[in-house]
Amino acid sequence: MSTKVPPRSELLSAMKAAMERVPALAADGREATVREVTSRLASQGVPGAALLAKADAATLATLRTQVLRDGFSAAPVRSVGDSARLPGPSRTAVVSGGSYTGLLAAAALAKGGYQVTVLEPRPQHTRDIRLSLRQGTLDMLAAVDPQLAAEVAAKASPLDAADIKALKLPGNGEFFPLRGQAEGRHAPDGAQAPETGAAMMATPFTHVIVASDLEEVIEAYVRRTFPQQVTVLEGKLSAKPGADGQVAWGLERKGKDGASVVEDFLHGARPGLVIVAEGAGSSTRTSLGIESAPSTPTQEWTAGVVHTPDPSVAPGHASIHSLLDKAPEGTTRGVALADRSATWVLAQSRPGFEPDSAAPQEQIDAQWFGTAAVVTGQSQDSLQRAGATGPVRRDGSVPTLFELQGKASRDAALTVGDTVVGFVGDSVLTSTFQVGGGMNGALGEIAEVMTLAADLQSGVSPKDAAQRFETSVFERADAWSAAGIPFFYETSSREETKALVQAHLEALAQWRASGGASPLERLQAVLSQVSVASEPLGMPLAA
Repeated sequence: MSTKVPPRSELLSAMKAAMERVPALAADGREATVREVTSRLASQGVPGAALLAKADAATLATLRTQVLRDGFSAAPVRSVGDSARLPGPSRTAVVSGGSYTGLLAAAALAKGGYQVTVLEPRPQHTRDIRLSLRQGTLDMLAAVDPQLAAEVAAKASPLDAADIKALKLPGNGEFFPLRGQAEGRHAPDGAQAPETGAAMMATPFTHVIVASDLEEVIEAYVRRTFPQQVTVLEGKLSAKPGADGQVAWGLERKGKDGASVVEDFLHGARPGLVIVAEGAGSSTRTSLGIESAPSTPTQEWTAGVVHTPDPSVAPGHASIHSLLDKAPEGTTRGVALADRSATWVLAQSRPGFEPDSAAPQEQIDAQWFGTAAVVTGQSQDSLQRAGATGPVRRDGSVPTLFELQGKASRDAALTVGDTVVGFVGDSVLTSTFQVGGGMNGALGEIAEVMTLAADLQSGVSPKDAAQRFETSVFERADAWSAAGIPFFYETSSREETKALVQAHLEALAQWRASGGASPLERLQAVLSQVSVASEPLGMPLAA
């Protein structure tokens, strides 16, 4: 007996009704999301949802695309000043942090039917950091909007696999694996957006872009595309937990007398969703009592920009060069990312390096230019003549010595009253070194933001939605962590490296579950039990 296929008009009406009920489907067209949401709506008895739940993937994709082409718009969202409660989850959202991660989250939420307020204390984007974009990141941008992905790719400098090089000096090894960098490259395609952090990290490098340029492209897209749905305010988020279990959300900024003032920018309303993209020093995380602890040993690095591109690559293109220098006085590493205008250099200091207090910048510059010359293949004199600045575009900026240490957050989401608070990017895990890892992983977390929105709009409880969000964000953060942790330790074999990474991830999981000793302390305790027949991973034996 043949199964009667419902008329296309009936299916199209069902998809339009589902998207009006769950506007997040306008932003998230991944098959898994559409399938899950329609099945959930069908279980709730929503008319037509059962038909969609039984449809094949191609039909679902075609129907969703047709609804969008027909001029779909979510049901009107009340302004943040309207304290009247919307039926179901509130569609008022706050994004704290106007970097590329926060701005992309704002775009996805606005497209998914939220009225969004973005808070950012910086008056302008000034980070002069070169970032390596992965294929998976471009695909994730395309999942939000193909036009946005195209604009980012046009602003970035293309990176050919031949321009990703590890120096082959005596006694040196590769800084990161270069195999397969030519595989998997394609035009941005939202249908191929990686579902996991591990899948993201497995995609090749494709472009190099300046952090501030990336932020400016995304902000321009947001302002142009969502002029009514997204408001950007200068200042930072104030979160003050109250005795009633709720949090008083405010906008903190400087008053006329220079003192901090907190404004009720929501006019008494409570947001349904708060996304925190504040970076490693997240003040909201601290205000809400979420613990952050070390997850790796420390290293000393210097970062800066030398104002000359790589002369060996085609104009407008980019390169990545890396160095692993194993010398008797200690291992150091260097990385140079060159785009069409300048070269971003990261240089690790020799163990025990401490600049002289009388002339610290001269010593910092000396070791930084020395590494830059080796890793770029240009003379130190030519690099110095080109001039150098620091990680931030401002007068007097200089190459900066900083301490690199991985730090992890114990929580990535929580519920306060009927508000879900989700953390992304460096607010969750930071400084687990891997070129392009943190930025790409953080942008990839937009998938979790979209899933969270769809869950809340389709009837999942805030607590369950927050737990799912946290699990997925931790997976992405830990994928970056797994790729970066070997660079904090000296290992002698592939098997030992795998064991080290596994021990690191287990230490993170145990700490998040039970608290107590930091992930680093737990890892060191594990490594100290390794047989003394060979050097414990990352821990030289005492004499």
